Amino acid sequence: SWQSLIGSYLQFSSSLKRVFVLLDSRIKPTEKDKQMLSYLYAFQISFSIVLTKTDKLNRSELQKNKKIITSEIGIGADDVILTSSQKKQNLEDIWNIVENDLNFMGE
Repeated sequence: SWQSLIGSYLQFSSSLKRVFVLLDSRIKPTEKDKQMLSYLYAFQISFSIVLTKTDKLNRSELQKNKKIITSEIGIGADDVILTSSQKKQNLEDIWNIVENDLNFMGE
């Protein structure tokens, strides 16, 4: 099944250094989102939370939703990356994380 396949990959891949968890900034995390995060925590897999579609919200809606989402998943508000593919917002931050992980692998 899909769950066992992805579970095995996440748990046993020696080349996997981080998972980017994409969450829609307009809605609360789903139960499946929360299950994925629980899995990542349980197996001590590094991850980054990326809130997508931030261009679809005004500033106050985004701050409100960011607070709700981070509270729902139990992380700090500073521990998420706000992104917009339309506006290319903070995509460089993601590339920097990838680059740092790759550099760390080479050490």
